[in-house]
Amino acid sequence: MLTALGLACVALLPAPAQGQLRRATSSVATFPASMAGADDALAIHVDPAGLSSLRGWSAVYTHADADDAQVFAERGDGLAFASPLLFGLSAGASVDSVRPTRAALDAGAVERTMLSVALAWAWSERLAVGASGRVLWSGDARFAELFTLDVGATYRPLPEVALSLVARDLTGPGLHGGEGRVPRSFLLALAARPTGTSAFTAEGALAIDDEGRVGARLVGEVEAPDVGRLVIAGEFQRVGDPMPDLRLTAGLRVDFGAMGLGAAGVMGEGFSSAPGIVATAHLEGFERDGVPMGDHVDEVVLGGQGVRAFLETTRRLDRALRSPRCRGVVLRMQGSGIGLAYAQELRMLVEALEDAGKPVVCTLGDATGAELYACAGAHTVAVDPAGGVRLYGPSMELVHLGDLLRSAGIHADFMRIGAFKSAIEELQDDGMSDPARAQREQLLDDVYRRMVWDLSGDLEVSEERVRALVDAGPYVAGEAVEAGLLDVEADPRDMDRTLEDAVGGAVARQPQPPDRARRRWGRARRVGVVV
Repeated sequence: MLTALGLACVALLPAPAQGQLRRATSSVATFPASMAGADDALAIHVDPAGLSSLRGWSAVYTHADADDAQVFAERGDGLAFASPLLFGLSAGASVDSVRPTRAALDAGAVERTMLSVALAWAWSERLAVGASGRVLWSGDARFAELFTLDVGATYRPLPEVALSLVARDLTGPGLHGGEGRVPRSFLLALAARPTGTSAFTAEGALAIDDEGRVGARLVGEVEAPDVGRLVIAGEFQRVGDPMPDLRLTAGLRVDFGAMGLGAAGVMGEGFSSAPGIVATAHLEGFERDGVPMGDHVDEVVLGGQGVRAFLETTRRLDRALRSPRCRGVVLRMQGSGIGLAYAQELRMLVEALEDAGKPVVCTLGDATGAELYACAGAHTVAVDPAGGVRLYGPSMELVHLGDLLRSAGIHADFMRIGAFKSAIEELQDDGMSDPARAQREQLLDDVYRRMVWDLSGDLEVSEERVRALVDAGPYVAGEAVEAGLLDVEADPRDMDRTLEDAVGGAVARQPQPPDRARRRWGRARRVGVVV
């Protein structure tokens, strides 16, 4: 009964006299969840369009059970897997072995094996469509190699609102041999998140089949901090009858990063002496908020990929600063080519991490003065024994094209007002004017004074000592360590020991931040970054 489609309130068992709305093609009962907010492999059975919201691959195992005296038609085991593909496509498949209880078999339920395949496409971050087809095998001739098709659409226009529409068993209401029928059914669900996030979700769903039977469902889903999520669902069947069928489901899912376990109890119609149970196990290629896992050290690499790489590096350092699980950072400089302005921004983040009690271990190869400036305030600055530090102080290079342009017969004509309006000189003159040289030298002096001031504090030496170190550069690795510019020589094989000394013990390194499950619906608000 706990199958997500069954809980969505429309399905038919071959017992039409009872007017039940659980369908004969339901999968094994699953942990209850919002239909419009489906975000794991079980979307195959809930709303196939929901597969488009996956952040990574998702595998879910489900076991549903009840005593033979209880009417539980969706008892059995199921395994579902889904994954995003390319161009907004996602796909999934599941296998279910449905073994109804004895009481359910006596009421007309059918034992069956099912193979389901689903495909979804995200038209945009708001709208997605999907379809799932299933083949049934059963000892009952009416269900032998029966094929059915579901199609669905999910619309998430706002972070607070989501809609889902699913049409089920469209391939044809007839069963083999003309005995009985599987009605087409249609489900409409409206979900709301008052906070705009997955902290709390409330959903109402209405279902009707082509025989006019109506069902309804209410779901409440709450995030349990440092645990997972708590779900309560109520399903009403035979709506309008004097004695409607009501079943209640309550479950708790505990998430451990990329893994999760869940258990739910089923009570109500058909469960006279003991509740049914549903147990699930999740393994996914992304993480969910839940039980805090072990601490880690973020490993951040800044290479020579330009300003976008620098922006991603600063974002990761800021994320490490705010993460309660991050114990420290390994910052690898690999030919970054950054200038002193970018280096100053990195230096400020390193300082913030150190002030927050998260030591930074910075590793250098053949480092520039800007890379040394960025890392000088770190807990430990290590250099490869084959590397060094090209510490020269700030400099500036200009190219003047005046003579070249004139040789090519090109005349650069500008109107110049003021002595310090020097931008045109590179196209008009053969060298710097005195005012242009004066302003650039003043800029370099300012940059140099700031660099000396900062390095003096980071290295805990006088400014005169810093100027002497700059004048004596460059340095090979051993000379830089001996001069006090760097802390230690260490190749990659020594880094584990260096890191343990910095953070006070062995901690796992995390090369890349894991993908996180979406907490919002629709198009997320964005901040444009102009570098």
